[in-house]
Amino acid sequence: MTVYYCNSSSISEEYSASEHIAGIIRSIKPEADAIAYIDCVYNSNEKIYGSHGNYVDKFLDGKSHSSLLLPLERSEIVKQFKDGLIAYKETPLGACTKVGPCKERAVRSFAACTNCDRSIIKISRLNKVIDRQVAFVEELEAISPDSMASRIESDELNILRRYKCKVDNKGG
Repeated sequence: MTVYYCNSSSISEEYSASEHIAGIIRSIKPEADAIAYIDCVYNSNEKIYGSHGNYVDKFLDGKSHSSLLLPLERSEIVKQFKDGLIAYKETPLGACTKVGPCKERAVRSFAACTNCDRSIIKISRLNKVIDRQVAFVEELEAISPDSMASRIESDELNILRRYKCKVDNKGG
């Protein structure tokens, strides 16, 4: 939220001095995002899925993630974040590397991440979301089994389960 206000405030001109918190956040955010991305992708002990996760795995070609991240590569990743070529946002399923707003997140569709070309999905997180979605669907069905909300959330659960089966059967 702080970054949003730093970038969108109509009075941001007043706060462009480098010692102001807005300037500090603007200058360090790309590096902080790059560090979070590196930790999620390269330093993770868990296999990553999703389109971006599969891309990274093909790039690494099955080798250890952290052993391939040399200082030069780290600086290149930070440069990509500074240039706005990549972004990093944590999601319930893992992460998103999409630059700019995501219309799917605005409507809280976790399942949309399974088809996104910028997604990073971790099975541990997918399992947690599925477990929580099962409980939520059961609550909704107990209240009103034929309600619109119950059907929508049940569809969301089915998409997540199909993706999990796909990963289990094909490896992503």
